[in-house]
Amino acid sequence: MIAPKGLTDIVVNRRWMRYSDPFPHIVARNVFTKNFYEELESAFKKTLSRGFGQPGDKGRFARNTADYDAYVLLLSSKFAGPLGIFISRMWHDMLAGLIGLNATRDVQCSLHHHLVGSATGWVHSDIGLRWFMDAPKSDGINLACSGRTVDAARKAGVNARPVVRAVAMLFYLNNEWSPGSGGETGLYRSAQDLPTKPVSVVPPINNSILIFECTPYSFHTFLQNDRYPRNSVNLWLHRPKAQVVARWGESKIFDVART
Repeated sequence: MIAPKGLTDIVVNRRWMRYSDPFPHIVARNVFTKNFYEELESAFKKTLSRGFGQPGDKGRFARNTADYDAYVLLLSSKFAGPLGIFISRMWHDMLAGLIGLNATRDVQCSLHHHLVGSATGWVHSDIGLRWFMDAPKSDGINLACSGRTVDAARKAGVNARPVVRAVAMLFYLNNEWSPGSGGETGLYRSAQDLPTKPVSVVPPINNSILIFECTPYSFHTFLQNDRYPRNSVNLWLHRPKAQVVARWGESKIFDVART
């Protein structure tokens, strides 16, 4: 992978590995230079140090759903600092280029923190419906409703559009990980596979990344972390709903409440 212009000073130019089993995905280690990675770690720690809040609390991690055992903080257009690289146009274009996708420039990005002993998730594909409002940042990137609900966006006279997740990215950081400690991302061939028996796993090694196209077959989940907390930046690019329906059918799109 050759970093595009604008990322060459912080992304280490090296081979990123593509795998086909159990579904196409990309894994890379030592993604960023040492100095920039340390800035990312520091920014994540500082944000996490604010403690946990309730859903909707600005700037604080919160449990958003009962069936996802993690604390999450959605990045908004006002988010500044090194973590802002993940919601930039150049990062969007790099991910879309790696997958070979003409994405919509709608980005959902959030910080995730799993406490020790967080439960293994359910096997899912991430091909879920999301809503975005037409309020791009200066670089053309739309962020998930920019902190507004769909109804609030419409009442404000802003168009809210349905799109479907097209590319998923997990960047791992601030983790004390060793084999046997859990916290990996499990990859599967079927939604019926037991979560505890993945075909392969991606460990949450610091400064590493997992990227894949969201299809009806990109089955994955979080695996319980028995020894250490697990931290990551999770990001999705999107495509028009009509494209997904034409390719796979509407029945393949996850219920919004389960994505």
